[in-house]
Amino acid sequence: MDGFWFLWSAWLTVLYISFFSDSKRSSFLYVSLALSVIICSGIVVPAPGAAVGCSAVILLFTGYLLLTHQAKTDVFRTLALSLCAALLYGWLEFVYFYEPVWMLFSHKTTSVVLMSTLLILTGRSLRLRTSALFTGFFQGQVGFWFYTILTVRPGGGIYTVGGMDRLDILGLCFLSAAGFSAFEWAAARIREKVLRQAGVPSVAGKKVNA
Repeated sequence: MDGFWFLWSAWLTVLYISFFSDSKRSSFLYVSLALSVIICSGIVVPAPGAAVGCSAVILLFTGYLLLTHQAKTDVFRTLALSLCAALLYGWLEFVYFYEPVWMLFSHKTTSVVLMSTLLILTGRSLRLRTSALFTGFFQGQVGFWFYTILTVRPGGGIYTVGGMDRLDILGLCFLSAAGFSAFEWAAARIREKVLRQAGVPSVAGKKVNA
């Protein structure tokens, strides 16, 4: 069923923010955005040669919102990662829309593996990885949509930016990035505990990816 992984990851996000967020103000904002994404997941707006899902637009806004109050270096790094993610996903959309016979695996499998690997290897924290994912995901689809308009190439039907099948890819990428970030956090805590027991000076002040 299209949308299962996306809706499941969105509900997990709502539960996590509701119970574990330290800031009530930010938790209310992000829970509201996550619920809006879930509610609007089935709403699409007609556009020339395509349709645009409302959830994708909300995710784009959320991605840029995550960059607020971040260091300039992190902002520029995330914007560069977002551009790379957009180019990668736009290329995957092109290949699977026009020449799927050349690919060994399904669109979902290939996209999740490549996008998750890019985010995990180049992102510095879950917040910045999520921002790059949300913005790059939308921009990659919009770029491909514009390409189909400019080239007037025949495709396999109306293209939907932020369709449920595409949102499933985003949900799986988010779960992969969140899982790796949780592993990083746990490894850092274990390392800190081992060093403390060994008599090494505390490293509690060191920033940990989360």
